[in-house]
Amino acid sequence: IQSPDNIIFLKVSPEVSQQRKPEHRREMIEEKHSALSSIPNDGLNLTVIQAEQPLEQVLLQVKSTLWQLF
Repeated sequence: IQSPDNIIFLKVSPEVSQQRKPEHRREMIEEKHSALSSIPNDGLNLTVIQAEQPLEQVLLQVKSTLWQLF
C-alpha cells in the first residue's frame, strides 16, 4: 500500500472526544488517542490541526490547508 501524499490529522484530547461522542467507551477513546499520537511522521506530509476549537475555526484551517496543498 502506497503512503498518501498528504495527511490532515484533526487532533483532539480524549476528554473533548468523550464530550462529543458520549456513546463511545472511554477506554476505546484513550486507546485510539494513544495509537494516533504514536504514529511516526517520518517522511509523511502531515498537517496537525487542533480540533478542540469551534467547528467553524477547524473547517477554516482544513480549507486553508487544502488550498495550500493544491
